[in-house]
Amino acid sequence: MSTEWQWVKASGKGKVFAFGVYHRVYHQGFKEEVPYTVAVVELEEGPRMVSNVTGIPPTDVKVDMPVEVYFDDVTPEATLYKFKPA
Repeated sequence: MSTEWQWVKASGKGKVFAFGVYHRVYHQGFKEEVPYTVAVVELEEGPRMVSNVTGIPPTDVKVDMPVEVYFDDVTPEATLYKFKPA
């Protein structure tokens, strides 16, 4: 890690690097979402991010599948970034 860093705007586009499907309720806030997909997404710019992939059944998520980010206002105070098929 470096003490010299900067913010860089990213495209929000990438592809699924790895993923898993959750079939158990580990947090009550996600009870209605089970089963849900959590993926490591490699952005076009290189960094990898972890988040949900939504908009398709978990069985349709594949490694190398193109995705793009969107922002989900889950409460008035909280917004989560998630990915959907591109």
